[in-house]
Amino acid sequence: MNRKIVIAEDQSLMARSMRIICRDEGLEAPKEVNSCRDLLSALKEEYFSHLVLDLTLADGNAMEILDSIVVRYPALKIIVYSDKPVKLYGQILRKRYGIRFVPKNEKEEIALQRLLAFFKDQDVEVKPISDLSESPFDLLTAKERELLPYLLRGLSPIQIGQQIGKTSSAVRTHKQSILEKTDTENVVELKELAALYNVSVSSDNWTIVQKKKRMRF
Repeated sequence: MNRKIVIAEDQSLMARSMRIICRDEGLEAPKEVNSCRDLLSALKEEYFSHLVLDLTLADGNAMEILDSIVVRYPALKIIVYSDKPVKLYGQILRKRYGIRFVPKNEKEEIALQRLLAFFKDQDVEVKPISDLSESPFDLLTAKERELLPYLLRGLSPIQIGQQIGKTSSAVRTHKQSILEKTDTENVVELKELAALYNVSVSSDNWTIVQKKKRMRF
């Protein structure tokens, strides 16, 4: 098999380490890009067999282009190496695409071993991901559940306060608690998590509708 690797990585030191292990293993030097735009251009211009993808690139979140990459290049093997929360993104990537996630907070030596295994089409062992049947949204209080639909709709604390009769300060406090309980850093990640657990918002009565569904891998 002709292995051609492209590395989409915004940190030059890690890209250099991957380049070195490819050289030491007799693999062709990988192509390196650091933006979503350059990655899409590279994939369009030439054939690649393997992609190492950092979700945070110079011009945005690579999750926004992952759907199109998977559809356009079904034979492309992808592994994600990122500092995004593994609890959230590891689940999303496994469930939607069958893609492995290697966290950047792992020791570099171990991470490089996993990436080398990926380059060689060997099994990539990663840390187990918690069962999706245990929803973090179950941890929310009644007040936080009341607030959640408005957050998912993208309303600001001031707008939410006007809707539910609370001060913007109180809304911010509840919002922070929701983010902590769901292990998300912002509303964008909260929306991703809500989609993963089939949490949706009724446009008629703003109630949370969560489908009880046990997901398996």
